[in-house]
Amino acid sequence: MAPGRRKGRATAVAAAAQQQWKVGDLVLAKVKGFPPWPAMISEPQKWGYSSDRKKLFVYFFGTKQILFDLPALLELFLEKFDCQQKTTYTVQAVVSNQFIIRQAI
Repeated sequence: MAPGRRKGRATAVAAAAQQQWKVGDLVLAKVKGFPPWPAMISEPQKWGYSSDRKKLFVYFFGTKQILFDLPALLELFLEKFDCQQKTTYTVQAVVSNQFIIRQAI
């Protein structure tokens, strides 16, 4: 028997899909198996990749890695970062990269 659906996930996906992301937006990007990480929306052509209509191209601060990520897995990074709702690793990533993040703002 198939597992039941998680309730509330559909509303989060719908809200993320309605978000109009722009190049240069600061986000917390989620990748399976890793905590949310500070990143910036970038242009794939700048890195030699073609664009994907359903995914956004993100550049991760600190690790300097790039990835096409689903809009539902992105969260807008606010200037006033709420540490209480995030994991320890996410908070450490923001603190260690705060100089780079402030320059991007």
